[in-house]
Amino acid sequence: MAFGFNPAGNGFPSQAPEGFPNYIQFQADGTDLGNPNADTVDFVYPLIATRGAGENANKITVTTAENPSAATPVAGADDPLVLSLTGNVSAAFNSSQFSDWTGVVSRTSGDLTWDGTNKNITVEVTGLYEVEIVGRLSPDLGSLPASTSVYYGSAVNSALNALSPSLHSAVPVFGLTYTQWTDKYVFNANELPASITPALYAAAYNNESETCSFSAVVTVRRIGDAAA
Repeated sequence: MAFGFNPAGNGFPSQAPEGFPNYIQFQADGTDLGNPNADTVDFVYPLIATRGAGENANKITVTTAENPSAATPVAGADDPLVLSLTGNVSAAFNSSQFSDWTGVVSRTSGDLTWDGTNKNITVEVTGLYEVEIVGRLSPDLGSLPASTSVYYGSAVNSALNALSPSLHSAVPVFGLTYTQWTDKYVFNANELPASITPALYAAAYNNESETCSFSAVVTVRRIGDAAA
C-alpha cells in the first residue's frame, strides 16, 4: 500500500478568508485612534497595566492609581510621595516651627524619599515640586487656648513662592478639640542634594505655655523641570 495523506474531514477548520479582520480598532470616546494598524499600546500613569503569569499569562489588567483595590505600583518617575506625619512630642503655642516627626510612607516615589533620621524629604531628581500639607492641630488640654485668636499654619523651607509660612486663625470655641487646614507650596530643586522639610506651628498670645499635638499628611509630586 502506498503512503499518502487523507483529509481530516469536516471537523478541520478551513482557512480564514483573506479579508478576515486580524486587528483591533482602538478608539477614544467612540472616535477611532487612526487606522487599525497599531502594534503597541502604552498605558500612562495614573493608568496601570500589568500582565499576568501562569494561566493568566495572556491576560492584561488595567487599573488606575486612584483605585484602592489596585495593587500598589512600583515607584517610578513622577509618582507622588504620600507621607503621614505624627509629632514625636508636644509643641507649644509660641510660633516655633515644629518638625520633629515620625513618618509613615503611604506611597513611594521614584523622585523622593523620606529621611526618618533628619526628618525631611530627600529630593532624588531635580525639578519643580508641588508640596501639599494637610495639617492638624489638637490642643493637649482638649480645647484651644482662651486667647482672642489662635494662629497656626505650615512652612516649607526654601519654598519658591512667598507664602511660607502660611497663616490661619481660629477664634476659640468651647468644645473645639482640633483644627485642620490645607496648604500648598512650590519647591524648586535645581541642584542636588536638596531636601524638603515640612513644618507646622501654632501661636496663642498670653497662652504660649499651653501645648498641642501636631500631625499631617504630606503629598509631594514633581510637576516639571527645575526653574533656572
